[in-house]
Order: sequence, then structure tokens, then C-alpha cells
Amino acid sequence: MGGAFLLGANMSVITLNEYKLFKGINNPKQDTQLQPLIDAVNSIIEEYCQVSFSGSVATGVRLNQSNYYIILPDTPIISVEYLGIKRSSEYTEELDSSQYILHPKEGTIELIDPSINLPRNPRAFIVDYTYGYTVVPFALKQAAVELTTYYDKREFNKSKDIGNGQSVDFTDASILPSHIRTILDMFRVL
Repeated sequence: MGGAFLLGANMSVITLNEYKLFKGINNPKQDTQLQPLIDAVNSIIEEYCQVSFSGSVATGVRLNQSNYYIILPDTPIISVEYLGIKRSSEYTEELDSSQYILHPKEGTIELIDPSINLPRNPRAFIVDYTYGYTVVPFALKQAAVELTTYYDKREFNKSKDIGNGQSVDFTDASILPSHIRTILDMFRVL
């Protein structure tokens, strides 16, 4: 078991079909224009939130333990496939699921077996786990719809009337409008 390794399951925050359903679009002619926007929005949301919405897998992750709690670097946790204590370079003791409780939303593992001899090296715990969302929350889907529409309608391009029938065009420098950022902040991992 080496370093961390990630594998996505190709689940998106929102799909083209979901977007079209939300917006009441029946015309397939818009698909080629909308798909790249939806792909970009999915990437932007995952990058901003620092959360996987694709049920990613992390293997061989070395963790710190604090007393009987182990803090995982990702949340929410879907499952723990393996938890072990590296006792020496040749021996890793595997812990049984009856010896710990997973707290998925908090991203912690609580060791509940008092017979576990805690290692001196706090980074001796090794874990394989799956994290992310099995179902994308509706609020995130709504934010993805709004952000896709924002880019599709080019709402970031603003125009201001300066008088005498003249106007100035400018681009809003922020990548996320404040009402969308507010929703995403509820799911953002800092």
C-alpha cells in the first residue's frame, strides 16, 4: 500500500438531461452548446467545494490519530474498506469493523475496542475508504442549473449606460455569482 490513489466513478453534479428537465428544454439542437457548459460547471463546483460528487476511492492513506479518533482528510465518507495499524515494516494489523465506528459526515473513525494497543507513531494508521456523495443533494443540483444558465446567458457580461446613447461593456471578474456561492459554501470543505 503506497500513497493515496483516487478513482472517480463519473457521477456529475448535474447531467445534460437533468439540466434540460429543470429548464424545460426539449430541443436536442442545443445539446452540443450546453454539454461543454455543464461539464465546466461540474468541474467548477467540485473544485470550489473540494468535495467529490463521484464516490472517489482513496487507498493506502496514512492517517494521524488523536486518542481514539482518526480524522480522514475527505468528507463525507461512504465506507471504509480497510483499516490497519502498521506495527513494523513487515507487519500491519488489520482492524475489524466491530472495533471502530465510522462517523461519515464528520469524516472520523472512532476506535471503540479498548484492547487496541495504540501505536507510538501517530501516523501508523492506514486506511482504504470511499468518499463523496452517493446522491448529489438537490441544492447542489439547483446551483449547477443556475450556474450553467449564468454562463449560457452570458450574464457575466455587463453593460452600463453612460449617457448620450452610449454604453460600456465589461465582464464581471468573479467566477461565481454570490447567490450560487452561498449555496456552494454549505458543502465546501475548508
